Amino acid sequence: MDTRRLGTLEVSAQGLSCFPGFAPAEVLSVPGETIEPGAGGHAARTLHRALDLGITLFDVPAAAQDLVGRALRGRRDRAVLATTLGPRPDSAASVRQACEASLRRLGVDHLDLYYLTAPSETAAELVAPELVAAELVAAGKVRHIGLTGADAATIRRAHAVHPITAVRVEWSPWSRDAESTIIPTCRELGIGVVAHSPLSRAFPRHPHPPGDLRPLTTGRPHPDSVMEAVRAVAAEHDVSPARIALAWVHHRGAVPIPGAARVKALEENVAAASLTLTPRQLALIG
Repeated sequence: MDTRRLGTLEVSAQGLSCFPGFAPAEVLSVPGETIEPGAGGHAARTLHRALDLGITLFDVPAAAQDLVGRALRGRRDRAVLATTLGPRPDSAASVRQACEASLRRLGVDHLDLYYLTAPSETAAELVAPELVAAELVAAGKVRHIGLTGADAATIRRAHAVHPITAVRVEWSPWSRDAESTIIPTCRELGIGVVAHSPLSRAFPRHPHPPGDLRPLTTGRPHPDSVMEAVRAVAAEHDVSPARIALAWVHHRGAVPIPGAARVKALEENVAAASLTLTPRQLALIG
């Protein structure tokens, strides 16, 4: 798989979101051992296959850190581990404690990319040099700092205090709010964009009856015309709509991080990284 830069951090052009449903708390194997059956075993097998396919960026929420850490044992040097601070902290001490907890659960000595979830009014405080740069980054516990849930003003303010490597936003053919100010700000500042939930508002693998276009998650529904366009382009390439949606994100210059609990779904997603959409097809989707 090709690579892409998030600021100064080089990662695979597509990552893997290890959301809680992907990684239930079950027995895991490590390389060289037999993978246990069940959802946990499938998750471990998917992680191993992701590495084999060239995926290096793993987005790991707290609920999946134990499982992912064990699955990547012996292969840590091949993975870029990204995780999020979690609920907005109320003090510098809570940031330090959250970071240490993630390190313990993952069984590693550093986080490659640590996303801070900070409201606009306190973002600068949370990425202040004495807290993040001097204490976490300089101490080697965190290599790169990211932001999630941040508006354009927050991104600018935080980046002025400490370099921000990546901003994680929801971005897909069905979710375009970030295009107004957040994406342009990241481009201007040289900050990478990680697109989470790129398939969450569509039905790429299990189409519902015609006209049933409800989103998979709560929130605004996607326009019928977008889904129709994605399906039309998918038919032209003879691939799934999911692959087209991911290819659209790739063409926008972001690193998508779709989830995949099974190897088959993972391989389908990875194939999108090498799919070329024509200018006409991109314009059709919008």
